[in-house]
Amino acid sequence: MVRRGHQHGIARQPAQTPYEYAQTLQNSLPEIDQDVTGLTDSFIEARYSRHDITTEKVGRVRQYWERIKRTLKKR
Repeated sequence: MVRRGHQHGIARQPAQTPYEYAQTLQNSLPEIDQDVTGLTDSFIEARYSRHDITTEKVGRVRQYWERIKRTLKKR
């Protein structure tokens, strides 16, 4: 998401946390607000929790990502 955002003019600042960057994206692309939140929350969970990520959650993340990519391409 960070790489694609940068490619489409929404760069992440070096000191931004994942949640701060999510807010930047949401301000620029309010139509995908929920997808950005879902992907960011899932990233934080996968990165910092010790439990396995369920197949169901992986499917949701893919859906979030596809909608985000489509929206960025329109930009």
